[in-house]
Amino acid sequence: MINRREMLGVGLGTLGSVMIPKLGKSAAFIKEPTENIQYAAFIKFVQTLSYDELAENIAACGYHGIEATVRKNGYIEPDQAVEELPILTAALKKFGLKILQLTTDVININDKVSLDMLKVAAGLGIKQYRMGYYNYNLKTGSPIVVKQLAAFKPALIELAAFNHETGIQGLYQNHAGARMVGATVWDLKELLNGVNPKDIGAAY
Repeated sequence: MINRREMLGVGLGTLGSVMIPKLGKSAAFIKEPTENIQYAAFIKFVQTLSYDELAENIAACGYHGIEATVRKNGYIEPDQAVEELPILTAALKKFGLKILQLTTDVININDKVSLDMLKVAAGLGIKQYRMGYYNYNLKTGSPIVVKQLAAFKPALIELAAFNHETGIQGLYQNHAGARMVGATVWDLKELLNGVNPKDIGAAY
């Protein structure tokens, strides 16, 4: 038998993501998490539940809130987010929960639907959203990484400026795959260089 704290510690690697600002000399020396850390359940696998059913079950599992999938084929479609996010927020609040983070397809400021969604999210007190992904074109000539990262940078800087003005933080997650920007992790250093991490940070 293990208690909730032990269960959350074991499951953390597969059930969510945690931002660790400073690891110090070694991750092995990280102290016991403090009580102000909040745990969010990623809801991709329970998207068939109603808002109330979702809230009740997530609360029963001991989480503080959810990472809501607001993307194509997500729990909420982006073009429905302006209307639905407040309703979902209200359902969660009845069980003492909140939306701690969104999962989105957002990678630039070219889509008004996405920008409206983020503005509504910020107004509801949602502080973070996980971005979509940039993809390398593997058919181009050398140097693939240097030139393509430079091409992605202007869109990222524009998005960071929007986030700053809106009061929400984007997070770019490293994801496996030869075409995925960030899969090697060190390319994120170049991509995010000069960008305020309060506007766009990295999620591992």
